[in-house]
Order: sequence, then C-alpha cells, then structure tokens
Amino acid sequence: MMLRPTALLGQMALAAVLSGCAGPRAAERPAAAGLPVPAVIGGAAAISPVPAPLPLDAVLRDLRLLRLIALALESNRDLRVAAANVEAARSGYGLARAERRLSLDATAAAAVGLVSTEVPDRYAVGLVPRFAFDLSGRLRRLSEAAFERYLSSQEARRGVRLALISAIATAYVDLATDRTLAALALDSQANGRRALEITKARLAGGIASEIDVRQAATILDQAEADEQNQHTLAAQDRNALELLVGAPVEDSLLPAGVEELEGRIAALPDGTSASVLLRRPDVAEAEALLRAADRTVGAARAAFYPTITLNGLLGTVSGGLFGLFGGNAGLDAGAQGLLPVLNGGGLRAGLDGARAGRDAERARLELTVQQAFREVADALARQRTIDAQVAAQARLVDDADAGVRLTRARYEAGEDDFLDTLVSERALYAARRSLAAARRLRAANRVALYVALGGDARSDDR
Repeated sequence: MMLRPTALLGQMALAAVLSGCAGPRAAERPAAAGLPVPAVIGGAAAISPVPAPLPLDAVLRDLRLLRLIALALESNRDLRVAAANVEAARSGYGLARAERRLSLDATAAAAVGLVSTEVPDRYAVGLVPRFAFDLSGRLRRLSEAAFERYLSSQEARRGVRLALISAIATAYVDLATDRTLAALALDSQANGRRALEITKARLAGGIASEIDVRQAATILDQAEADEQNQHTLAAQDRNALELLVGAPVEDSLLPAGVEELEGRIAALPDGTSASVLLRRPDVAEAEALLRAADRTVGAARAAFYPTITLNGLLGTVSGGLFGLFGGNAGLDAGAQGLLPVLNGGGLRAGLDGARAGRDAERARLELTVQQAFREVADALARQRTIDAQVAAQARLVDDADAGVRLTRARYEAGEDDFLDTLVSERALYAARRSLAAARRLRAANRVALYVALGGDARSDDR
C-alpha cells in the first residue's frame, strides 16, 4: 500500500495526539471517614480544626539547631540516595510515556555483489515511523502507574528529610541533656569533697567515726564515675550529630545544657481530626503505591484486548552509493493487529497477581495509617502530662535542696549522724538528674509530635 508521505505522517501524528491526550489522573485522597482509625486523635471530646502545617522554624526556635539541620539537608548521604531514587522514578515515568508516543527510527542498508557482478549493488536509506494504538488503555495505565511510583518516590524523599530532621533534633536534645548531667555530677563532686573534708576534720577531732568518712567518700566516688560516663555519652551524641550532618560540627553550634532548650521547642495543638494523618509522607507514599497498583490491575485487564500497531517505511533505493539521495523514493505503510488467543493462562495469572499486589498495598496503607495514628496519639498523651511532670520534678528538687541544707546544718551541729546527710545528698542528686531527664523527655516529645503530624508538609523541598 503506497500513500503520500504527508498523508501517512499526518495520520500517525493525529493518532499519537489522540492517544496521548489523556495524562495521569489526579491523585485521589481518601476521606477522613474512610480511614481505619477513630475520627479524633487523642480522645478529645470535640474535633478541633485541623492545624495548618507549621514552618520548621515556628516549632524549632533554636538557631543553632536550625543551622545544623540546614547543613544536614545539604550533606546527608541518605537524603542524596532518596533524591537519586526520585530521579530514577522520574526516568521510569518518562520511559512509560514514551511507549505511547510516535517513534521514528532511521535505517540504512547496503547489498554489494562480491562474488558475481551479475548481482546489482543496492543501497537504501529511510525513516521507519511506528505507533501503537492504545485502544484498550493498557499503555496509558502503565504510564499512570509509573507516574504514581514517581509520586511515591517524592513522598519517600520527604519522609527521609523529615526523619533526618527528627534524628538531628533528638540527638541535639540528648547532647544537651548529657552535658547537663555531666555538670550535675561535677557539682555533686564539689559537694562531696566539701562533705568529706568536714567529716575528716570531725574524725580528727574525735566527734566523727570512720564510717562517716567512708559514707562521705561514696558521694564523691559516685559523682566522679557519673561525670566520666556522661562525658562519654556526650561525645557519642556529638558523633551521632556529625554523622547525621555529614560534616564536623563546630563547638559554637552545640548546646551547653538542656535548660537552654526551654521555650525553644514549641508545643503543638491537642486533639485534631484524623485527616491530618493524610499529609504524613509515609501515608502519602502508601497512597501513591496503592494507586500505582490499581493502575497496574487496569493494565493487566487491558492485556486481554487486541493491540494495533501502525508502521511504515519512507526512503530511497539506489544502485550506487553516490546516487542514493537522487534515487527512487517510496513509502510503505502497514498495520498489525494482535489478539491473544492461547497463552497458557499467562494473562489470567498476570491479572490475579496484579490484584493481589493491589490488596497488599491497600493493607499496607491501612497499617501505615494505624501506626501513624498511634504515634500521634502517644505523643499527645505525653504532651498533656509532661508540663505537670516537669513542674512536680522542679518542686522535688527545691524540697530536696532544702532537706540537704537542714540535715547538713544538724550534722555540723552534732545533732544527727552523717547517714541523714548522706541520704538527703543522694536524694537531691537523683532529683536533679530526674528533672533533667523530664526536660529532655518534654523537648523530645515535642519533636516527635511535630514529625508524627507530618512536619511542615512543604512540597518545595521534594
């Protein structure tokens, strides 16, 4: 069949446009009522408005911590891997889209008679257009599935970014806490040395026993051991920070103690709709993968229908190499239809496998939502009580400090033995350590709640 080149190319271009006009469908988001969790997170009596995503610097107000996070976003290797995965998924989507478009290949051939001169030489060059009509929508659905996988890779990258922020903030809080605990141990050493000197003086004066001296020494020994341990933990916290940042961290960017973090990590609203979970990157990633699996089912179902491919050849043939482009020009066109008849059940197995994959992705999405719900609910449960816990712990420190002053005065006046002083000193030391731990728990829980709610949910960082 011979057609004019302009007619054939025009028909193939029109078919390509008609087939390619249907791009990926908009991403559907499930309604809050369809989530496999209660409608309200945290057991509140009423649903408060869904809070808008907060910028990172509205929650983390420590400028040094924000600087560390900015450095990590530039240098962290996990984030680089996630970015590379996004580019790989983008390329996969481009390949899938290319299957739905008109392709044009160049061809050249030569047949030279080397044995007999009776066989004429033949040279040919041409263009080979090819286009597959996507009547069943199989290629479109495969393209949509690739697009959803690309979206899932973007959400995975956002999840890595959010996990990196969480890890850096937590390590920062841990370092601040361990430095506070090291300072408490150093202060306890000073108190222990002073008590030991007083006890030794009383022993020399005959008004104290060797037991009192040994008991006073235990305070100093315990504090010295704790100080060395806290210095080790602080060094390990710094190592963890440098690994997360991907570069050495300057001393000026490190906190001196957990007390500095008071007011620098903001609390978040309590009691909100479960629909807030939909902006978490892990939930959005699971949604995209479910949509990709659904498109794959459609492609497997479309494989049962016929496929039609239109191809052609536009070129010239000549008996001489130099006369190639002045030779006879011609155009061949043809179409091929293919209908599956018997393939040993392969198409049915492919459809069943695609449906099973879709069911697995649906279950994965539901599990991800349930885990997200629990993370938010747990963080909210801690947030409701942590302020009262810190306040009670601070009062305990004040009471223990007053008890130390009283027992120390009574011991120096000879009214009590050293055992009462020893007990009160240890109670004060334990109370101060517990207060530091409670402050650490409050700061870390606010970070955890921010991450559990999906962070700032910004798309520009994808």
